[in-house]
Amino acid sequence: METAPPFLQNPSVPRETSLGGSNPRFPLTLWTSVLSAQAGRPEALDRLIRIYWKPVYFFIRRRGHPVEDAKDLTQTFFSVFLEKNFL
Repeated sequence: METAPPFLQNPSVPRETSLGGSNPRFPLTLWTSVLSAQAGRPEALDRLIRIYWKPVYFFIRRRGHPVEDAKDLTQTFFSVFLEKNFL
């Protein structure tokens, strides 16, 4: 059985956010959604953000950022990703 990362086991750490679903792991790349988002389909882009929000957030948390900072940094990541048209 897998155990939670140490920062999640510490009772003094604020509860994690419920934003972005429950899966902290990066899923397999959904290439059909990526290609649809590149083609300008907003629902595909929305799906990608919903799927990847929590894994990006936990990546940032594992770097030692507090909950609220990690939420802000996750939002910034996606904002820059969209602004720079990295898709």
